[in-house]
Amino acid sequence: GIVVLIVTIGKASIVGLIVMFIILVCNGWISRRASEAEEADLFAADKRLAIMKQMITGIKAIKLCAWEENFLKQIFEARDNEMKCLTKYRVYQQSGVQLGRACPVLCAASSFLYLAISGESVTAAELFAALNVFLSLRLALIIIPECITYFAAAVVSNNRIHAYLNQPDIKELHGERDQANNLEQTR
Repeated sequence: GIVVLIVTIGKASIVGLIVMFIILVCNGWISRRASEAEEADLFAADKRLAIMKQMITGIKAIKLCAWEENFLKQIFEARDNEMKCLTKYRVYQQSGVQLGRACPVLCAASSFLYLAISGESVTAAELFAALNVFLSLRLALIIIPECITYFAAAVVSNNRIHAYLNQPDIKELHGERDQANNLEQTR
Protein backbone atom coordinates (compact mmCIF):
# COMPACT_ATOMS: atom_id res chain seq x y z
CA GLY A 1 0.00 0.00 0.00
CA ILE A 2 2.76 2.45 0.89
CA VAL A 3 4.67 1.71 -2.33
CA VAL A 4 1.53 2.41 -4.39
CA LEU A 5 1.09 5.64 -2.45
CA ILE A 6 4.65 6.76 -3.18
CA VAL A 7 4.33 5.88 -6.88
CA THR A 8 0.93 7.59 -7.17
CA ILE A 9 1.50 10.96 -5.49
CA GLY A 10 5.27 11.05 -4.98
CA LYS A 11 6.74 13.40 -2.35
CA ALA A 12 3.32 14.20 -0.91
CA SER A 13 3.03 10.61 0.31
CA ILE A 14 6.17 11.16 2.41
CA VAL A 15 4.37 14.02 4.17
CA GLY A 16 1.47 11.68 4.97
CA LEU A 17 3.84 8.98 6.21
CA ILE A 18 5.62 11.49 8.46
CA VAL A 19 2.26 12.49 9.95
CA MET A 20 1.49 8.78 10.44
CA PHE A 21 4.80 8.26 12.24
CA ILE A 22 4.19 11.30 14.49
CA ILE A 23 0.74 9.99 15.40
CA LEU A 24 2.14 6.55 16.21
CA VAL A 25 4.75 8.14 18.49
CA CYS A 26 2.00 10.15 20.20
CA ASN A 27 0.00 6.94 20.64
CA GLY A 28 3.01 5.30 22.26
CA TRP A 29 3.23 8.17 24.74
CA ILE A 30 -0.52 7.98 25.41
CA SER A 31 -0.25 4.21 25.95
CA ARG A 32 2.49 4.68 28.54
CA ARG A 33 0.33 7.23 30.38
CA ALA A 34 -2.66 4.87 30.19
CA SER A 35 -0.53 2.11 31.67
CA GLU A 36 0.54 4.35 34.56
CA ALA A 37 -3.08 5.39 35.14
CA GLU A 38 -4.18 1.74 35.14
CA GLU A 39 -1.57 0.89 37.75
CA ALA A 40 -2.82 3.76 39.91
CA ASP A 41 -6.40 2.58 39.43
CA LEU A 42 -5.56 -0.98 40.47
CA PHE A 43 -3.67 0.30 43.51
CA ALA A 44 -6.68 2.45 44.50
CA ALA A 45 -9.02 -0.53 44.05
CA ASP A 46 -6.77 -2.65 46.26
CA LYS A 47 -6.84 0.04 48.92
CA ARG A 48 -10.66 0.26 48.81
CA LEU A 49 -10.99 -3.52 49.00
CA ALA A 50 -8.63 -3.61 51.99
CA ILE A 51 -10.91 -1.14 53.80
CA MET A 52 -13.94 -3.28 52.89
CA LYS A 53 -12.21 -6.42 54.15
CA GLN A 54 -11.27 -4.66 57.40
CA MET A 55 -14.86 -3.53 57.82
CA ILE A 56 -16.30 -6.99 57.21
CA THR A 57 -13.78 -8.62 59.53
CA GLY A 58 -14.53 -6.25 62.38
CA ILE A 59 -18.26 -5.74 61.80
CA LYS A 60 -19.17 -6.54 65.42
CA ALA A 61 -16.76 -3.98 66.84
CA ILE A 62 -17.87 -1.42 64.26
CA LYS A 63 -21.51 -1.88 65.20
CA LEU A 64 -20.84 -1.87 68.95
CA CYS A 65 -18.75 1.30 68.79
CA ALA A 66 -21.00 2.98 66.18
CA TRP A 67 -18.15 3.50 63.70
CA GLU A 68 -20.32 2.95 60.61
CA GLU A 69 -20.13 6.57 59.49
CA ASN A 70 -16.33 6.66 59.79
CA PHE A 71 -15.96 3.50 57.71
CA LEU A 72 -18.48 4.68 55.14
CA LYS A 73 -16.55 7.92 54.81
CA GLN A 74 -13.30 6.00 54.27
CA ILE A 75 -14.94 3.72 51.71
CA PHE A 76 -16.46 6.63 49.77
CA GLU A 77 -13.15 8.51 49.77
CA ALA A 78 -11.33 5.41 48.53
CA ARG A 79 -13.99 4.87 45.84
CA ASP A 80 -13.77 8.52 44.72
CA ASN A 81 -10.00 8.17 44.41
CA GLU A 82 -10.44 4.93 42.47
CA MET A 83 -12.94 6.56 40.10
CA LYS A 84 -10.56 9.47 39.42
CA CYS A 85 -7.83 7.01 38.46
CA LEU A 86 -10.24 4.96 36.34
CA THR A 87 -11.48 8.07 34.54
CA LYS A 88 -7.90 9.12 33.81
CA TYR A 89 -7.14 5.64 32.42
CA ARG A 90 -10.24 5.63 30.20
CA VAL A 91 -9.51 9.12 28.88
CA TYR A 92 -5.99 8.07 27.87
CA GLN A 93 -7.24 4.82 26.38
CA GLN A 94 -9.96 6.46 24.31
CA SER A 95 -7.62 9.27 23.26
CA GLY A 96 -5.28 6.70 21.75
CA VAL A 97 -8.12 4.89 19.99
CA GLN A 98 -9.65 8.07 18.57
CA LEU A 99 -6.26 9.38 17.45
CA GLY A 100 -5.72 6.06 15.66
CA ARG A 101 -9.08 6.43 13.96
CA ALA A 102 -8.28 9.97 12.87
CA CYS A 103 -4.83 9.02 11.58
CA PRO A 104 -5.82 8.04 8.00
CA VAL A 105 -7.82 11.22 7.57
CA LEU A 106 -4.99 13.38 8.93
CA CYS A 107 -2.42 11.60 6.75
CA ALA A 108 -4.51 11.99 3.60
CA ALA A 109 -5.34 15.61 4.41
CA SER A 110 -1.67 16.50 4.99
CA SER A 111 -0.64 14.80 1.74
CA PHE A 112 -3.36 16.53 -0.27
CA LEU A 113 -2.59 19.86 1.39
CA TYR A 114 1.07 19.47 0.38
CA LEU A 115 -0.03 18.71 -3.18
CA ALA A 116 -2.19 21.84 -3.22
CA ILE A 117 0.55 24.08 -1.78
CA SER A 118 3.34 22.72 -3.97
CA GLY A 119 1.29 23.20 -7.10
CA GLU A 120 2.07 19.75 -8.50
CA SER A 121 -0.37 18.61 -11.13
CA VAL A 122 -2.31 15.55 -10.09
CA THR A 123 -5.22 13.92 -11.82
CA ALA A 124 -8.44 12.98 -10.10
CA ALA A 125 -7.64 9.31 -10.69
CA GLU A 126 -4.33 9.67 -8.83
CA LEU A 127 -6.03 11.47 -5.94
CA PHE A 128 -8.72 8.84 -5.61
CA ALA A 129 -6.11 6.07 -5.81
CA ALA A 130 -4.11 7.76 -3.02
CA LEU A 131 -7.27 8.22 -0.96
CA ASN A 132 -8.09 4.55 -1.45
CA VAL A 133 -4.61 3.57 -0.22
CA PHE A 134 -4.99 5.74 2.89
CA LEU A 135 -8.38 4.16 3.56
CA SER A 136 -6.91 0.68 3.12
CA LEU A 137 -4.32 1.58 5.75
CA ARG A 138 -7.16 2.70 8.03
CA LEU A 139 -7.65 -0.66 9.75
CA ALA A 140 -3.96 -1.04 10.52
CA LEU A 141 -3.74 2.54 11.78
CA ILE A 142 -6.70 1.92 14.10
CA ILE A 143 -5.54 -1.46 15.38
CA ILE A 144 -1.89 -0.55 16.10
CA PRO A 145 -2.69 2.06 18.79
CA GLU A 146 -5.27 -0.24 20.37
CA CYS A 147 -2.73 -3.08 20.43
CA ILE A 148 -0.18 -0.81 22.07
CA THR A 149 -2.70 0.13 24.78
CA TYR A 150 -3.77 -3.48 25.36
CA PHE A 151 -0.17 -4.67 25.45
CA ALA A 152 0.60 -2.06 28.12
CA ALA A 153 -2.44 -3.27 30.10
CA ALA A 154 -1.23 -6.87 29.77
CA VAL A 155 2.19 -5.87 31.11
CA VAL A 156 0.56 -4.23 34.15
CA SER A 157 -1.57 -7.33 34.79
CA ASN A 158 1.43 -9.61 34.35
CA ASN A 159 3.45 -7.58 36.87
CA ARG A 160 0.61 -7.79 39.41
CA ILE A 161 0.29 -11.56 38.94
CA HIS A 162 4.05 -11.96 39.24
CA ALA A 163 4.10 -9.93 42.47
CA TYR A 164 1.22 -11.99 43.88
CA LEU A 165 2.83 -15.32 43.01
CA ASN A 166 6.13 -14.27 44.59
CA GLN A 167 4.53 -13.65 48.00
CA PRO A 168 5.38 -16.12 50.77
CA ASP A 169 3.24 -19.25 50.98
CA ILE A 170 0.34 -19.27 53.43
CA LYS A 171 1.47 -22.67 54.74
CA GLU A 172 4.62 -21.05 56.09
CA LEU A 173 2.54 -18.48 57.97
CA HIS A 174 0.10 -21.11 59.26
CA GLY A 175 2.98 -23.41 60.17
CA GLU A 176 4.38 -20.81 62.56
CA ARG A 177 0.93 -20.31 64.10
CA ASP A 178 0.41 -24.11 64.42
CA GLN A 179 3.75 -24.44 66.19
CA ALA A 180 2.72 -21.75 68.66
CA ASN A 181 -0.63 -23.50 69.26
CA ASN A 182 1.11 -26.83 69.79
CA LEU A 183 3.42 -25.25 72.38
CA GLU A 184 0.40 -23.84 74.27
CA GLN A 185 -1.39 -27.20 74.25
CA THR A 186 1.65 -29.07 75.65
CA ARG A 187 1.86 -26.73 78.64
